[in-house]
Amino acid sequence: MQSGRPSMMDVLLLDEVCSVSRPGKRRGLFWKTLLGLSVGFPLAVGVKYATAEPRQRRRMRIVVEGFGRFCRSLSVGIFISVDYWWTTNVALRGMDEVRSMSADVCVCVHQSRH
Repeated sequence: MQSGRPSMMDVLLLDEVCSVSRPGKRRGLFWKTLLGLSVGFPLAVGVKYATAEPRQRRRMRIVVEGFGRFCRSLSVGIFISVDYWWTTNVALRGMDEVRSMSADVCVCVHQSRH
């Protein structure tokens, strides 16, 4: 080590020593479990749907469509909230409320975005 800085050999040696104690296997296990669940669960639900009676299929379809509507409504609500927050805290930061420019910006925000 010269001038207080580690040499390349010191860095490589330290990396080898530290890599032995790193939990790399656990991270691999996590991703394998996540992959297994993301493939296995939909597959199991698909098999259940395919083997279900028509009345159960209809019930399952209604639940899935309802969940989709809920997620779509939630995403629109979050988007609107973030848009209002951004406009209030970033776009209009430091502007006086009575100034006409802030009123113009608010009018632009409330217009539909086609």
